[in-house]
Amino acid sequence: MRWWRLLLVAVVGLVLGYGTGAFFAFERASVLVQNTPASPVIVGSLYDKEQHALVYLVSNPGGVPLQVVRHSLVFTPGEGSEEAGYQLIDVPTDVTLAPFSVAQVVIQLKTGTEQLQPGDVVAVTLDYTHPFSPDLYSVLHTTLIQREHVEGEQAPLPTLTPQPTPES
Repeated sequence: MRWWRLLLVAVVGLVLGYGTGAFFAFERASVLVQNTPASPVIVGSLYDKEQHALVYLVSNPGGVPLQVVRHSLVFTPGEGSEEAGYQLIDVPTDVTLAPFSVAQVVIQLKTGTEQLQPGDVVAVTLDYTHPFSPDLYSVLHTTLIQREHVEGEQAPLPTLTPQPTPES
């Protein structure tokens, strides 16, 4: 009878120890995942003809807020465009990407240039920071303008409040 009690106490101790260890391991892992910043992902783009701007939908899949601090833009004309290529470099931007959300980043095209045409290529670099590092990170997205961008046949954007960036 004494062996059964000892065996029962050992099994109960193992189960309790395993459960306690699993709980603390899960808590540490979840804190690590929540505090690890992820790179923003550009999940969609739209050309706003009236504002002569590109609207990017930027997702923050991480658990910490990211701050887009500036952007750069390189325009390369397609065959149907008579506009010369140009660059806008280090344009200040102030957009906060909340954790686990999608935000709109509005990027004005160069003032006085013609509207985008199918075949034009726009490469945008978003520079961002996160609260755990003084470093500056970048994400690059290249958009080949297609007929759907220009003719407005794209699906409507989700209801978000655009955060315009200053013109340069």
